[in-house]
Amino acid sequence: MPALEGGRGHQSNRVVWMEWAADVGYPEAVVFVSGMLNGAFAMGTPDAISHLAEEIHSPETNVPKAMALQIGLGFISGFAFLVPMLYAINDFDALQTSSFPLGELYRQATWTNAGAIGLLCVTLLPVLGCVIGLYVTAGRTLWTLARDGATPRSAYFGKVHRSLAMPMRATLLSAVLTTLIGGIALASSTAFQSFVSSFIQMSTASYMASLMPFVLRRRRGLRFGPFKMPDILGMCVNSAACIYMVLAFGIYCLPSSLPTSAKTINYAPVIWAGCTALIALFWTCFAGKRYSGPRLPIT
Repeated sequence: MPALEGGRGHQSNRVVWMEWAADVGYPEAVVFVSGMLNGAFAMGTPDAISHLAEEIHSPETNVPKAMALQIGLGFISGFAFLVPMLYAINDFDALQTSSFPLGELYRQATWTNAGAIGLLCVTLLPVLGCVIGLYVTAGRTLWTLARDGATPRSAYFGKVHRSLAMPMRATLLSAVLTTLIGGIALASSTAFQSFVSSFIQMSTASYMASLMPFVLRRRRGLRFGPFKMPDILGMCVNSAACIYMVLAFGIYCLPSSLPTSAKTINYAPVIWAGCTALIALFWTCFAGKRYSGPRLPIT
């Protein structure tokens, strides 16, 4: 990739570092807040490692270290990737209208289809590792709920495979459910994008459900681990996080651009509301009567 400023159709320093464009019909403040999501995804989901805490040595210290390390590495690698990609863009319109923006971005960066395909093949390598981690985390999360009686057929899916020492049944069920969700894309790309986008509302709501009561109780009633922020600093950080999540939740319910149509409208809030209603009904009628909290010892 040319490293010179403005070389062969590449962007100048001013375009990359100083200019601002928000041609989607919303005020610039709304676009800025919604764009923060890209940076968050670049760092990954720090809570993922917490779902494996039962299998980590000294989780009270190693889990927080892993979370901090993930954010640090995500920032460094994401920034190192983002800057050259911004210099490489020479046709914003083609990038916005492409059905596969990453492939179009690589094509513009290398000026050849072969170079784009080569870079896409390299991209598959971390994806493979990510998928393995996804199934490991999702399987153990489902197994935890089943072990505590919060899922249908909990006795079946809460078992651990003796020879492999892993929750095989819960992991396979997670793989099947993930495959079925991917099959939605074959029927309707709009429905699939809305279903995937609803992850933002679902994860934000789950974070607020655990963090907001903690803030309202002024960080009392919880047993802290080895790492603990000072009370004033911790209260400021937790409060700022709650405020941001409340604002972001509403912004992420908006369509990606204006004007909108039946194909481009954001259906993620509808999916979030439907899933929340179904989960609440399931908890009221079934899981809430059987779930009794973590069971020890773990078997």
